[in-house]
Amino acid sequence: MRLILRPTAVAVGVLVLVLATVGLASAHSRYVGSTPAASATVASAPSSVTIVFGETIVAGTTASVTDAAGATVSTGAQIATSDPDRKTLTAALKSGLGNGVYKVSFMSVSDDGAKLQGSFAFGVNAPVPASMAKTEEELTGDNGAPLPAAGQLPRSGGPPPDALAGAGALLAALGALVRRRV
Repeated sequence: MRLILRPTAVAVGVLVLVLATVGLASAHSRYVGSTPAASATVASAPSSVTIVFGETIVAGTTASVTDAAGATVSTGAQIATSDPDRKTLTAALKSGLGNGVYKVSFMSVSDDGAKLQGSFAFGVNAPVPASMAKTEEELTGDNGAPLPAAGQLPRSGGPPPDALAGAGALLAALGALVRRRV
């Protein structure tokens, strides 16, 4: 009985480790929140827009803000140096913005090279139309590799190669333990 339980416990541990590794490998710098918030209406024009992402962002992460006519009202964006986790991007805005709806477009780059783009809107004394709800889409996968075009199969599916290699090594060790015990 003891011979069966120990390999089973090891197998369950291996499975948990592999699943946790796959989840971590697929984490990217997705939009978490912003100031002003997506779809919010504010009483006065802000001096900047701050976007918070779920993972560390790196150089290449950008944001721009446009008005209803499509004119750019932001003056540049940079990763906030006050955030030690490097998850915050701030886009400065021109002064004197009037009432209306403003669209924030962003592209985040994770430290693993994955790129996501998205947008959201906020209003200054104006409601944000539902058609301008927050959007986000992945542009590239891990290591900046392009994603397949719509309708095409990915070049490689499933967990990343590092996760497979680690799982293979752990399964080989498990097999050796089981053979020794039997």
